[in-house]
Amino acid sequence: MHQSVLGRWHQFSEPLEGRVLSMYLDVKGLVTTGVGNLIDPVGAALGLPWKLPDGTFASKDEIREQWLVLKGRQDLSRLHWKYAAGLTTIRLTDADIDALVIDKLHENERALRKAYPNWDDFPADAQLGCLSMAWAVGAGFPAI
Repeated sequence: MHQSVLGRWHQFSEPLEGRVLSMYLDVKGLVTTGVGNLIDPVGAALGLPWKLPDGTFASKDEIREQWLVLKGRQDLSRLHWKYAAGLTTIRLTDADIDALVIDKLHENERALRKAYPNWDDFPADAQLGCLSMAWAVGAGFPAI
């Protein structure tokens, strides 16, 4: 991926997705965090460095419990993420979200490289567009 794409990703995607330190439900009722990062099923949430209000790391049981509380409130999928934030106390830091987003971006790029063997020859804007599509609908979109 062009360095310019990597360097501008946050500026490009955050106005579209937002940036949320807590868990929330997307419009499909899937548990999400960060910059539109799905953490559904719960196993995806368990691997993240969630912190309690005192700054200590949340246990896997605490993460699972709060995830399940939120997942059980499907009515919140139609509301702003701030409504869901009141149901949970665990949070990610901005640095945690940056790492999560970059990891997902590279994961999507690996999938796109398989669909587009000449990926490195794509102009930066084309890579940005493809990565944005992968973010929104999944990296398998070229096969559809």
